[in-house]
Amino acid sequence: MLARTPPLSHRNASAYSRDSWGQPPADDPRVCTPQITGQLPLPLARMRRVFLYPHANRIAGRDLPGAELVERIARELHAELGKGDFWKVTVIRHARLALATREAGEDLVDVRVLPDLPDLSAAVAQVLDRAGLLTRRIGVTAPRYRPYAEGRVVPHRVLRKTSCRICLAWGGDHRPVCDRCQHWRRKFPAGRCERCHRDGLPLKDGHCRLCHVVLAEHHGDGEPVDQLWFGGPNMPALWLPASQLRPQDRKTGRREAKRRAERARRQMTPPSPHLVDPDQDELFPPPPRDWARVKDRPLPALTSEAERLVEDYLVYGRERNWWPSGHDHHDVQTLRLVVAHLGALAPLHEVDIRSAADLKRAWHARRTLYFLAERGLLTRAPGTGRDRDEIAVDRLTGQVPSAFRDDVHCWTQVLRGAGRWPSPALPWTTIRGYLTSALPTLTILATTHTSLREITPDHLSEAIGALPEHRARTVQPAMRSLFRALKRERRVFRDPARTLTLPMPQRLPRPLPADRLAGLLERAATPTAKTVLALTAIHAVGSEQIRHARLDHLDLAGGRLHLHHGGPRRTVILDELTLTLIRQMLHERHHRWPLCPNPHLIVSQITAADPTGPPACSGFFYDLYTATGTPAGRLRRDRVLDEAHHTADPVHLMRMFGISVATAVAYTRAAHPERFGADPAQP
Repeated sequence: MLARTPPLSHRNASAYSRDSWGQPPADDPRVCTPQITGQLPLPLARMRRVFLYPHANRIAGRDLPGAELVERIARELHAELGKGDFWKVTVIRHARLALATREAGEDLVDVRVLPDLPDLSAAVAQVLDRAGLLTRRIGVTAPRYRPYAEGRVVPHRVLRKTSCRICLAWGGDHRPVCDRCQHWRRKFPAGRCERCHRDGLPLKDGHCRLCHVVLAEHHGDGEPVDQLWFGGPNMPALWLPASQLRPQDRKTGRREAKRRAERARRQMTPPSPHLVDPDQDELFPPPPRDWARVKDRPLPALTSEAERLVEDYLVYGRERNWWPSGHDHHDVQTLRLVVAHLGALAPLHEVDIRSAADLKRAWHARRTLYFLAERGLLTRAPGTGRDRDEIAVDRLTGQVPSAFRDDVHCWTQVLRGAGRWPSPALPWTTIRGYLTSALPTLTILATTHTSLREITPDHLSEAIGALPEHRARTVQPAMRSLFRALKRERRVFRDPARTLTLPMPQRLPRPLPADRLAGLLERAATPTAKTVLALTAIHAVGSEQIRHARLDHLDLAGGRLHLHHGGPRRTVILDELTLTLIRQMLHERHHRWPLCPNPHLIVSQITAADPTGPPACSGFFYDLYTATGTPAGRLRRDRVLDEAHHTADPVHLMRMFGISVATAVAYTRAAHPERFGADPAQP
C-alpha cells in the first residue's frame, strides 16, 4: 500500500505520530502495508508516495529483511562523515522506511522511491547502495545521484510520470499533454464540455476528446462509461477529415501512411535469394560484394532470424543509451541492409559490414561490429583482423585481479567509444600503454581492497608516491583515465584521481653533442633510413608524421611535403639534400616493389605487400633511429633549438615547425635566457 496521507504541519505532526493512547505504535499497518511473500505484484505504473517524519516512527517495530545490515552501514558512514546523532537516527529510520516500500518478492529498493523520503534521501541512497540493496534502472524518470567529496550526494531533478490533462490517458511518460491532444488544442477552441462538464478543454461539436473516445467506443448497451485509457500507440485514434487538419498534421498523416505502405510492402516482398546457408561449405573465398548496387533498391523481406537479430541489436543499443527509445539509429540501417540480403544464420564478414556502412555518410559500422562479435556472428577478413595491440590488451585485461576485472573491461570499452555516451575511439596502442602502466598499481591495490569504489585519493597518492618519478608520470594519467571513465559509466561514486597531481619540473631543451651528429646519414644503411633521418634532423618532422605521410602529399616539382597527421596541417619546404634522398628512396621502392599498392611515403617489407595499405608500424621507425644511436625526439628538439639560436622570434618557430605557443616560448627561453626574467611560478 502507498502512504497517501495529506501533508502535515509541524504543529500536528507529533500528534499524528501517536495513537489514541499517546504512544507511537510499534507497527502501523496503514503505513506501507506488509506484502505477502511470493505474491506477484501487478505491473502498474508507480504512483508517487507522500512520506513524512511520523511515518518512520510508526513502523519502528516492524521486522524488515536487511534492516540490520543497513543500520550497521549507516553507523559506519556516520563515523566516516562525523555527523551528529540526529543525522544517524534520521538516516536509519528513513532507510527502514525505504525498505518497507519493497513489493512482494523483491529484495532491492527501487531507486525512484528515494526522492519521496522527507529528508536525507542522498545519504539513504549511499547507505542502500553500499549494502547492495539499491536497484540500477535506466530511464529518464529514475533519479540520478552525483557524488561529491565528503560523502555528499546531490540528486538531479526527477521528471514525474503523469497522465494527459485533456484525455486522461496514461502514456507512461512525463508529458502533461499527449501528442494527439496537442493537435486538438491547436485546431479547436477551448470551452466547457457538455458531457463531462470540464472547462478550458479543446472542444469539437461541444465535446472534449475524452468524451469523443468514450462515445466512439460505446456500443449502445446502456449509458457510456468512462474507462482507464492508455496513451501512446495504444490510444484509440480519432481520424479527422483532411479538410479539418492543419498542414503539418496532413504531412504527419502522409508520413504515417507511407510507413504503413512500406510495412505492407515488406510483408509481401519475398526473402532474398542470396541467403547464406551455414551448412554449405565454401569452395572458394567469396569476392568483395558491391553494396552500391542495392543501395536504392527495396529491401527484401527479413527472415524471422534476421528480425530477431535486429530487435536484439535495438535492445542492446538502448541498454547502453546509444540512441533514444523509439528511434532507429543509422547503425540499425547498416545491419538491416546486410541481414536482409544475406540472412542471420551464418556469420557475417566484417568487409560486408564496413562496405555497407560506407554507402551513406551517416551510417556507421563500429558498434555493429562490436555487437556481432559478442554474438559470435562476425568473421574477420584478412588484413582487418585484430592487431597485436588489441591482443595484448586482452592479455593484460586477463592479468588484472578478479575484483577489478569488470571495471577495467568497462574502461577499455569506453576508450574504444562503446560506452553509454558516444566518444572518439582511442587506438589500441594507447589503451595498451594505459593498461601496462596501471596493471602493477592495480595489483597492489587489490591486496587491500575488494572494489574500486573503496579507493580514495589518499590510497592513490600513497600507491603512486612510492613509485619512481618516471613511472609515476605514466601511472598518473592512466589512473585519471580509468576513474574518469568509471565515473561516467556510473560504476563509482566519486573520482579519487580527479585531484591527483604530480609536481612538474621545468626542463629546458638541451642541444646534442656535435660528435653524435657528425656522420649521421652515413650511419644509415638504406635510402629509406636516410630519408627518415633527414626529415627529422633537418626539418624537425616527428616520427608519427613521417609514418602517416602519403605519396599524394609529396610535391617533388615544388619541393614541398604536406603533413596532415598529428596537430595542424604543416607544409615543409624541402632542401636539395632531402629531395635527393627522397628520389633515391622512391627509385629503390619502385625497383623492389614495382606493383606496391601502399599509398604511404615510407613503407616496410611487410606493408609494401599488404593490399589494405596500412602505415609502417612504430617498431620499424624505432629500429631505424636505434641503428644510428640517436632517438627521434632528441633529433627533433636539437633542430628546433638550433633554429631558436638564430632567431628569438617564437612566431617564426611556430610557423616553421608547427609547434604550439608554449613550446615555442620554451625553446626561445632556452636559447636566449637573457631576454627573459625570473619566472615567479618556479621555485
